[in-house]
Amino acid sequence: MSDQKPIQRTLRLRQETADRLEAEAARGAESANALADRLLLEGLRALEHPLIQFRTGASGDREPHLVGTRLKVRDVIHTAREHHGDLAQTAGYFDIAVPLVEAAVAYYSDFTEEIDQAMEEATAFAERQRRRWEHQRQLLA
Repeated sequence: MSDQKPIQRTLRLRQETADRLEAEAARGAESANALADRLLLEGLRALEHPLIQFRTGASGDREPHLVGTRLKVRDVIHTAREHHGDLAQTAGYFDIAVPLVEAAVAYYSDFTEEIDQAMEEATAFAERQRRRWEHQRQLLA
């Protein structure tokens, strides 16, 4: 998600909401303000895209996934491209319903730049890992 300049906004929260927000922020690496901003943004996106949910990955990054699956939107889009946009074939590849693939495409349509960046970062990471593995094999040969 983008790093736009924040604006000041005053919200009135119920005590339970404020307490839960503070407790969750204390458990994690985000301030209460950053956590509230992230949760609001993810919640608003989920209202527009109800088959998308956000999960924290192994790297600590939050990424959109298809509800009820472990599939990242970026992986579904990558596979759909490999299948030349054939959504039924993409759904068959993942053994999921076509509407889930359509949900990933709809999300991608709204947040293209963000998903493209995530795909580029994943590709670069995989390439670094491949080079590391090759170097390790050479050292042990």
